Amino acid sequence: MATADEVGTKLIALSCATAWGTDIFIDQQPATPDVIVTVNNSGGGPSEFVFGSAVIDREMPALQIIFRGAEFDGDGPRATAQTAFEGLAQVVATTLTDTDTTSAFYHHIRPLHPPVMLVERDEKNRTTWVLNVDIEKELSA
Repeated sequence: MATADEVGTKLIALSCATAWGTDIFIDQQPATPDVIVTVNNSGGGPSEFVFGSAVIDREMPALQIIFRGAEFDGDGPRATAQTAFEGLAQVVATTLTDTDTTSAFYHHIRPLHPPVMLVERDEKNRTTWVLNVDIEKELSA
């Protein structure tokens, strides 16, 4: 979960959320509060190894980031997703740190598409916007 934690901490720095367990979560989407960000681990590509060894040099994780808004609010989560889209795309050759001061060097975070709205509102008429990203990074330490 280090990657999700590091990227989530970056989302807090971008003002897409305020605090872990309050309005940003990893791999879970609680029913409340209404306005939340969820960072889901979603696989990724194969790791790269140091030539001729079994030592991982870089990992290629992927995340799906979900932005849910208040009842009947489509603009709020769309704007938050757009901020994340633009801010995460600027993560190039930099170190990200998570809440436990674990850090990793990120070669890049690559959004796979602009934010998109899921077709259906949920039972509380909340809209959800989604952003998928591919990442190339060194192992978290």
